[in-house]
Amino acid sequence: MYGHHVVDDFNALIKKQLKDETYLDAIKSAVVGIKQAQHFFLGSYQELIQPLRSFVEEQKETQVFLGSSSKYVRLPYKSCWFEFEDNSFTAGETMPVPKRGLLVDELDEDLFRVVIVNWVEQWKRWVLSPQNYLVLVGRTFGDDLERIGKKVAAAAVNRGASPSVVNLLMRSNTYPMSASDKQLPWDTALECRADDQRDLYVLNAALLLLNCKNIETEDNQPPSKLNRKRSKNGKQELFTYKTLVLRLPSNRKQTHGNDDVNNNITRIHLCRGHFKIFTEDAPLFGRYTGLYWWDPHVRGDKTKGLVVKDYIVRSDQ
Repeated sequence: MYGHHVVDDFNALIKKQLKDETYLDAIKSAVVGIKQAQHFFLGSYQELIQPLRSFVEEQKETQVFLGSSSKYVRLPYKSCWFEFEDNSFTAGETMPVPKRGLLVDELDEDLFRVVIVNWVEQWKRWVLSPQNYLVLVGRTFGDDLERIGKKVAAAAVNRGASPSVVNLLMRSNTYPMSASDKQLPWDTALECRADDQRDLYVLNAALLLLNCKNIETEDNQPPSKLNRKRSKNGKQELFTYKTLVLRLPSNRKQTHGNDDVNNNITRIHLCRGHFKIFTEDAPLFGRYTGLYWWDPHVRGDKTKGLVVKDYIVRSDQ
């Protein structure tokens, strides 16, 4: 979808030899990362965020990547590129950003580095955010002092953070790291972190979806002829990107040789959906447990499968 455009825009900036060497290195690193990452297209922010908000409210959680649902938040690959659309900007907003990308690297099973890339409407190009984030899943930095918390505190103090800022960071699980020679003042860095919560919220939603028991991914291959042409013209080839495929578990017992899904899929519209946790005390159909994507309000024949934009739902029946 968008990854090749990001690489082309960043390569153009690299050729200009920016004076900010740290920012230039960050751009070069992002290009390498995007090329190596697995790509996911997530659709629109508005569609993603509503079910997550409902789930977070139900679980009585207030921060991304924290609380009981955090055990379901894991990267499916060591490096992932997530892209989505966001048309929620207001009429008075000076720099709308309708397309966004997140490059996420796994540093540990519960520790990510998140690089944010924005397509700025006013400039008609992709721009690397001035700061990226260290994200700890499941607990705050203060809860994990020996492994990571003390290092975060020391890095913050080295950047001139006051005791109150360090205390704030220890109560959180996202640490802003500058992508430029010019370190942002801490008040500005924290304001940017607040603005970037939208992107982190989307990442939280995406990882929950990818860790649902009834969700798989489907590869979308680029046209080989178009890629040959782009390569010949010195442009970045289009990437294969993944979309999320939802499989409805059957309430019937599987029979030998009859557990394959019917390939004749009729796509219909999904009204609305939500996350649902099934436990051993109350399993789905008496046997399935874990996190599922669920929607009892469906128009059409669910045995044929469903689709809402890039979310496909298939039945095992």
